[in-house]
Amino acid sequence: MGKYARIAPYYDRFKNESFYKIVLNYLVNKIIPLENTKLLDIGTGTGFFPLYYARKGIECIGIDHSRQMINIARNSAEKQGLNNIKFIEKDFLKYNTNEKFDYVIMFFDVINHITEPKNITLLFNKVYSSMNKGGYFFFDILTMWGMSKAWGNDKFYEYYDNFKILWRSNWNNKKRLLTVNMKIISDKEEIKETVVERGYEKQYLEEKLIEIGFKIKGSYPFFFHKNHPGRYIIWVEKAGDE
Repeated sequence: MGKYARIAPYYDRFKNESFYKIVLNYLVNKIIPLENTKLLDIGTGTGFFPLYYARKGIECIGIDHSRQMINIARNSAEKQGLNNIKFIEKDFLKYNTNEKFDYVIMFFDVINHITEPKNITLLFNKVYSSMNKGGYFFFDILTMWGMSKAWGNDKFYEYYDNFKILWRSNWNNKKRLLTVNMKIISDKEEIKETVVERGYEKQYLEEKLIEIGFKIKGSYPFFFHKNHPGRYIIWVEKAGDE
């Protein structure tokens, strides 16, 4: 059973409203057209962003390696009667498509889940090749400060309607790895999940993007802790000759 399999039914009940609001406000301000546009969401989870934009009339594809997450996303699309959206169960690093997209998005620190630095170049190359010239790529990252200081070595509970989550985290400064253990506790069950994420400097990622052919359009810091940003949204354009 893959990562997030057992927590998938709880995923949309986490308190992600503030994250969605910030990201959507940022994207809206960058004016994603609502006609003749194709959007790809990498690491789509339960499909929040493709579902949002499909309702606006955009042709969308969401891809995620978790079958359970994709099943939830597909059910949501079916219930909403959306025929301009497709969800694919696949690891994007192993996914090949001849389709071209005007917008590619990748949120909820998907990039930090890539723990092998060599795969960052592979990811960016695959995104680049899947985009139309002049297309935009938006993604977020956890900052090094946020991973080491805000999460660092921490333990806390979050409480929801009929379940709670115990979070335990450990930061390995030498390896730049954050290990997050979560335990979902409800009246019916206890679910344990462990996620390992890697910290990347924003400058390092921007240099990789430029090497591949992207043009940096901007970055936006948010979720501040003690005046330090916990995350960035990075916005780039495919400015090649294709």
